[in-house]
This record gives sequence, structure tokens and C-alpha cells, in this order.
Amino acid sequence: MAYRPSLPPAPEALHPKRGNAGQDGPSSMEAVTAVTPVTRILDMTVSEFEAAGAALELRVGWTDESLWLVPRACHVEILIRQGIHCGRIWTVRELAEFLAAPGLTRADIEKIVQIKAAFGAVIIDVVPDKSDAKHSSDV
Repeated sequence: MAYRPSLPPAPEALHPKRGNAGQDGPSSMEAVTAVTPVTRILDMTVSEFEAAGAALELRVGWTDESLWLVPRACHVEILIRQGIHCGRIWTVRELAEFLAAPGLTRADIEKIVQIKAAFGAVIIDVVPDKSDAKHSSDV
């Protein structure tokens, strides 16, 4: 069964105004952070996500198919056996190392994700562009 997060309650429902209706002054409400399974996952480190063992199916606006974020490579194999194309599956460590590459733009990320999904590719390494190396052979 897929997890569908519910919206947190409106701040007014948590802290109703106490007899100051119609006042335009600052609110006396305290900041509230909703704690849901999704916010817990967003606060996890890579190691914590790996230990938790939960696989996430994600939908992003610039892909036609959902993507999967899984804790470890063994989870990739499970999803492949269930018929999920390997290019749609990312381990959390693979994604963290990919996103840590310097100089990646959002457009770069979108293209690489789409290529990985289309060809069933596995990211083996991310090597930063060394612009100086390109020009050193021109001398």
C-alpha cells in the first residue's frame, strides 16, 4: 500500500485565537512543525535512511514515470524482480554522491536522471569537469 501523507492541520486549528478576533497585530501562535513519516525521512542522514530500510516511490514533475529511492543495493534487486526498471531505482548513497558533484545544474540533474531511466544505466562514478585539463593540450 502506498503512503499518502495527509496535510498537517492549519495553525488556527492548533492555536485558536483567544478573544482577540479582529486584531491586526502580530499573532501569538508559536511556530509549528508537522511531524509525519515524510518529514522524518527528510531529516535522516544517508546512514539513517539505509538503516531504516524503507523504499520510497517518488514522482517528480519532469519525468513520466515514478522514481524509487532505496536504502541499499539488495532493495534494487527486489524491485527489479517486481518488474521495476533498474534505471528508475536509485540507492540513497548513489543519489547522495551524484548530487554532491560540483557544478551540476538542475537541468544537468534532470537530463542525467532521464538518461539513467531510459537506458537502465547505473551511475558508477561522478567525475568533476576539469576545464584546465581541456586547455592544457592546446599549448
